Amino acid sequence: MKNTLGFIALFGSAVGFGSFGIWIRILNQEMSIYQQIVLRNGFAFIVAIIVVLLSKQLINIKWDKVKKFNLLFYTLLIPLSVIAYNVSIINTKIALATFAFYMGSILTGWVAGLLFYKEKLNLERWLSLIMALIGLFLFAYPFSKSSISLGFVAGVIGGV
Repeated sequence: MKNTLGFIALFGSAVGFGSFGIWIRILNQEMSIYQQIVLRNGFAFIVAIIVVLLSKQLINIKWDKVKKFNLLFYTLLIPLSVIAYNVSIINTKIALATFAFYMGSILTGWVAGLLFYKEKLNLERWLSLIMALIGLFLFAYPFSKSSISLGFVAGVIGGV
Protein backbone atom coordinates (compact mmCIF):
# COMPACT_ATOMS: atom_id res chain seq x y z
CA MET A 1 0.00 0.00 0.00
CA LYS A 2 2.81 2.43 0.88
CA ASN A 3 4.54 1.73 -2.43
CA THR A 4 1.35 2.51 -4.31
CA LEU A 5 0.82 5.75 -2.38
CA GLY A 6 4.45 6.71 -2.95
CA PHE A 7 4.15 6.04 -6.67
CA ILE A 8 0.93 8.04 -6.91
CA ALA A 9 2.50 10.96 -5.01
CA LEU A 10 5.61 10.91 -7.18
CA PHE A 11 3.63 10.55 -10.40
CA GLY A 12 1.29 13.37 -9.38
CA SER A 13 4.24 15.61 -8.57
CA ALA A 14 5.87 14.82 -11.91
CA VAL A 15 2.68 15.55 -13.85
CA GLY A 16 2.08 18.72 -11.83
CA PHE A 17 5.56 20.16 -12.24
CA GLY A 18 5.90 18.85 -15.78
CA SER A 19 2.82 20.79 -16.83
CA PHE A 20 3.60 23.80 -14.66
CA GLY A 21 4.96 25.91 -17.52
CA ILE A 22 1.99 25.13 -19.73
CA TRP A 23 -0.46 26.16 -16.99
CA ILE A 24 1.46 29.38 -16.37
CA ARG A 25 1.24 30.27 -20.05
CA ILE A 26 -2.46 29.37 -20.30
CA LEU A 27 -3.39 31.22 -17.12
CA ASN A 28 -1.28 34.23 -18.15
CA GLN A 29 -3.92 35.07 -20.76
CA GLU A 30 -6.47 35.74 -17.99
CA MET A 31 -4.47 36.34 -14.80
CA SER A 32 -1.28 38.13 -13.84
CA ILE A 33 1.72 36.21 -12.54
CA TYR A 34 0.99 37.34 -8.99
CA GLN A 35 -2.67 36.30 -9.15
CA GLN A 36 -1.57 32.85 -10.33
CA ILE A 37 0.89 32.53 -7.45
CA VAL A 38 -1.67 33.59 -4.84
CA LEU A 39 -4.22 31.16 -6.29
CA ARG A 40 -1.78 28.21 -6.34
CA ASN A 41 -0.35 28.95 -2.90
CA GLY A 42 -3.81 29.44 -1.43
CA PHE A 43 -4.95 26.10 -2.83
CA ALA A 44 -1.77 24.38 -1.58
CA PHE A 45 -2.20 25.98 1.87
CA ILE A 46 -5.77 24.72 2.17
CA VAL A 47 -4.77 21.19 1.09
CA ALA A 48 -1.80 21.22 3.50
CA ILE A 49 -3.98 22.33 6.41
CA ILE A 50 -6.51 19.59 5.65
CA VAL A 51 -3.76 16.94 5.47
CA VAL A 52 -2.16 18.15 8.72
CA LEU A 53 -5.49 18.24 10.54
CA LEU A 54 -6.59 14.83 9.28
CA SER A 55 -3.28 13.20 10.13
CA LYS A 56 -3.19 14.90 13.55
CA GLN A 57 0.43 15.97 13.01
CA LEU A 58 -0.06 19.49 14.39
CA ILE A 59 0.44 18.29 17.96
CA ASN A 60 3.82 16.77 17.04
CA ILE A 61 5.35 20.11 16.05
CA LYS A 62 7.66 21.47 18.73
CA TRP A 63 7.24 25.19 18.09
CA ASP A 64 9.85 26.19 20.66
CA LYS A 65 12.52 24.32 18.65
CA VAL A 66 11.60 25.95 15.34
CA LYS A 67 14.19 28.56 14.40
CA LYS A 68 12.19 31.71 13.73
CA PHE A 69 14.84 33.23 11.43
CA ASN A 70 14.91 30.12 9.23
CA LEU A 71 11.12 30.07 9.07
CA LEU A 72 11.02 33.76 8.08
CA PHE A 73 13.84 33.22 5.56
CA TYR A 74 11.97 30.32 3.96
CA THR A 75 8.67 32.21 4.00
CA LEU A 76 10.18 35.15 2.11
CA LEU A 77 12.52 33.39 -0.34
CA ILE A 78 10.22 30.69 -1.70
CA PRO A 79 7.68 33.17 -3.12
CA LEU A 80 10.52 35.16 -4.70
CA SER A 81 11.79 31.97 -6.31
CA VAL A 82 8.32 31.17 -7.64
CA ILE A 83 7.95 34.71 -9.00
CA ALA A 84 11.33 34.45 -10.76
CA TYR A 85 10.40 31.08 -12.27
CA ASN A 86 7.05 32.43 -13.50
CA VAL A 87 8.77 35.45 -15.07
CA SER A 88 11.18 33.05 -16.72
CA ILE A 89 8.36 30.90 -18.15
CA ILE A 90 6.56 33.95 -19.54
CA ASN A 91 9.68 35.52 -21.09
CA THR A 92 11.42 32.54 -22.67
CA LYS A 93 10.80 29.02 -23.92
CA ILE A 94 9.52 26.59 -21.30
CA ALA A 95 12.42 24.18 -21.87
CA LEU A 96 15.02 26.92 -21.45
CA ALA A 97 13.27 28.29 -18.33
CA THR A 98 13.15 24.85 -16.72
CA PHE A 99 16.76 24.14 -17.65
CA ALA A 100 17.84 27.49 -16.18
CA PHE A 101 15.86 26.77 -12.99
CA TYR A 102 17.59 23.43 -12.46
CA MET A 103 20.95 24.90 -13.41
CA GLY A 104 20.51 27.49 -10.66
CA SER A 105 19.61 24.74 -8.21
CA ILE A 106 22.62 22.60 -9.14
CA LEU A 107 25.11 25.45 -8.95
CA THR A 108 23.65 26.76 -5.69
CA GLY A 109 23.82 23.29 -4.16
CA TRP A 110 27.41 22.97 -5.26
CA VAL A 111 28.43 26.32 -3.74
CA ALA A 112 26.35 25.78 -0.57
CA GLY A 113 28.01 22.41 -0.03
CA LEU A 114 31.41 24.05 -0.20
CA LEU A 115 30.57 27.03 2.01
CA PHE A 116 28.23 25.64 4.64
CA TYR A 117 29.07 21.95 4.83
CA LYS A 118 32.80 22.19 4.08
CA GLU A 119 32.59 19.47 1.44
CA LYS A 120 35.85 18.46 -0.12
CA LEU A 121 36.34 18.93 -3.84
CA ASN A 122 37.03 15.65 -5.55
CA LEU A 123 37.07 14.55 -9.15
CA GLU A 124 33.33 13.75 -9.22
CA ARG A 125 32.36 17.21 -7.95
CA TRP A 126 34.64 18.98 -10.43
CA LEU A 127 33.32 16.85 -13.29
CA SER A 128 29.73 17.59 -12.28
CA LEU A 129 30.42 21.32 -12.21
CA ILE A 130 32.22 21.26 -15.55
CA MET A 131 29.44 19.20 -17.17
CA ALA A 132 26.77 21.52 -15.73
CA LEU A 133 28.55 24.58 -17.10
CA ILE A 134 29.11 22.94 -20.49
CA GLY A 135 25.42 22.00 -20.58
CA LEU A 136 24.48 25.56 -19.70
CA PHE A 137 26.68 26.94 -22.46
CA LEU A 138 25.57 24.43 -25.11
CA PHE A 139 21.91 24.81 -24.22
CA ALA A 140 21.90 28.60 -24.27
CA TYR A 141 24.28 29.63 -27.04
CA PRO A 142 23.44 27.40 -30.03
CA PHE A 143 20.03 29.01 -30.35
CA SER A 144 21.33 32.56 -30.31
CA LYS A 145 23.10 34.99 -28.07
CA SER A 146 19.71 36.44 -27.25
CA SER A 147 18.94 33.23 -25.32
CA ILE A 148 20.56 34.90 -22.33
CA SER A 149 17.58 37.11 -21.65
CA LEU A 150 15.40 38.16 -18.75
CA GLY A 151 13.66 34.79 -18.92
CA PHE A 152 16.91 32.83 -18.70
CA VAL A 153 18.33 34.95 -15.89
CA ALA A 154 15.03 34.79 -13.96
CA GLY A 155 15.06 31.00 -14.33
CA VAL A 156 18.55 30.73 -12.84
CA ILE A 157 17.57 33.11 -10.01
CA GLY A 158 14.44 31.02 -9.39
CA GLY A 159 16.62 27.94 -8.98
CA VAL A 160 18.87 29.69 -6.50
